[in-house]
Amino acid sequence: MQPTISNVQGMHQTQRQTQSINLTPQLRQSLHILQLSTVALNQEIAVQLAENPLLEEVRPADCATDSLDAIADARRASERTAGARSETDAAGDASDFTADSTFLPDAPARRDNAENADFGDADFTAGTGAAAGGVDAAAGVAGTTPSAGLEGAENGVVADRDEYGDAPAGSASADLEERRQALFDNATQNILSGGQSISLDAFLVGQARAESPPPAVLAAFETIIGEIDARGFFNADIGHLCLASAHARADLEAALALLKTLDPPGIGAADLRECFLLQLARRGLQKSTAARLVEKCFPLLLKRQIPAIAEKLEVTTAAVRETFAVLASLDTAPARRFERDDNRALLPDVTVRRAADGVSWDVSLNNERLPLLRLNQTYKDLAASKSVKESDRQFITAKMRDGRFFITAIEQRQRTLERIARAMVAHQGDFLENGLTHLRPLTMSALASEIGVHETTVGRAIDNKNIATPHGVFAMRYFFRSGLATADGGEISAESVQRLIREIIAGESPAAPFSDTALFDELNRRGVQIARRTVTKYRIALNLPPSHMRKEV
Repeated sequence: MQPTISNVQGMHQTQRQTQSINLTPQLRQSLHILQLSTVALNQEIAVQLAENPLLEEVRPADCATDSLDAIADARRASERTAGARSETDAAGDASDFTADSTFLPDAPARRDNAENADFGDADFTAGTGAAAGGVDAAAGVAGTTPSAGLEGAENGVVADRDEYGDAPAGSASADLEERRQALFDNATQNILSGGQSISLDAFLVGQARAESPPPAVLAAFETIIGEIDARGFFNADIGHLCLASAHARADLEAALALLKTLDPPGIGAADLRECFLLQLARRGLQKSTAARLVEKCFPLLLKRQIPAIAEKLEVTTAAVRETFAVLASLDTAPARRFERDDNRALLPDVTVRRAADGVSWDVSLNNERLPLLRLNQTYKDLAASKSVKESDRQFITAKMRDGRFFITAIEQRQRTLERIARAMVAHQGDFLENGLTHLRPLTMSALASEIGVHETTVGRAIDNKNIATPHGVFAMRYFFRSGLATADGGEISAESVQRLIREIIAGESPAAPFSDTALFDELNRRGVQIARRTVTKYRIALNLPPSHMRKEV
């Protein structure tokens, strides 16, 4: 007899066993703070200072007359006084918060039961390092100075003209060129000096107005410069642009011709070849060997085929090499100097310096970029007072608990980061001594096992963090790389192999450069066990051309 299957719908009771991880708000906050960069952590501290009235920052003036040790002693004395008062006043739960909660380098870490909870896989294992801390941030960023504008050009700085509207030959033309050059130098110097930069469009329009073209051409000029790419080249089709705009084709062509006479030299060219020719013409070299080479042998130039170029131009190979030196001084992207520079100085979270003994290395956190935090003593006294309303007492108690958790989370972040940095330094001693070619492979799981934390903790801790070494400032993730085996049974990082390839190519003979097979043999001779295809992959990653393009006859 077969059982029947019931399809009756309704409410049923079922029992199911599952496993899940529930993170407390305090643990979530600790994980969040762990992965913040120093800049982001300062922003988070500012938010907490604004939201929590019990948190306060220790100002530099507070540290000017008393050392940090004196401040810590005073806070401990205050703790003992508050503790005695809480016993006599029977302040109840508020007495739990009379302990010193100042975020100081030498202040002992005190945690309640929630702070002592086991973090499991995402743990912050208690370390032996000192509690983290720091002083107020350094002075702010200095303001920038405004750049000189294009008032002269916009107000009509033009050459003197006769009664027929023609510019006199000689002096007036030279005077206009001098004014344009001064305008160009002023704009580019302002960009290089870090001032408020002028845009390329505004710079070009200012020069065009100085030439006093017809209004229709000037209007078409503004359309033309809108089609310039990031390098400064004009690749649009005039016919299509004429149909898409209200400008006549003759005005667009006149505007493009005007653009090619302006600064920076080479602007408005259709490609690199024309860009070189425009720059050579500006230097008065339109009939030189360099101009002939670019005009007739540009494909050979890109391949650096010196003998073929010499034969076609009927010159010596030495003359071709001299011409290469001239071409090397030309700008391959005229608009590049007007690009906005978004590079910013890196603020290292960890600094590695040679120790006083001259042998070992010191690892220190840059705590001076983090403000000192503590709980406000006045509010702590109010919480212990009998005259405070119960609702107010609960508010103060909750904010005090939040403030302490926040301070503890920062301390945990600093301790964890320091332990990871010390383990990294111990592993990368050869790199610190000898440079990037001696970088050893390292994985997060191996380092996590070494210091007794979970791999994800290492990943969060090094995220957006930088370390300053004798060889420069690096992202901490830079040191976690896979490696290749060596003949002696050791390992070498992929970055070190790429450095070796670059060094080998830099020292090769120009007449007989190393092929990829020769690089493979040379690396194996040096004890690096690597595949031939991997050598090619690394060479391409380094933007190094193949041997036939590096060869010079």
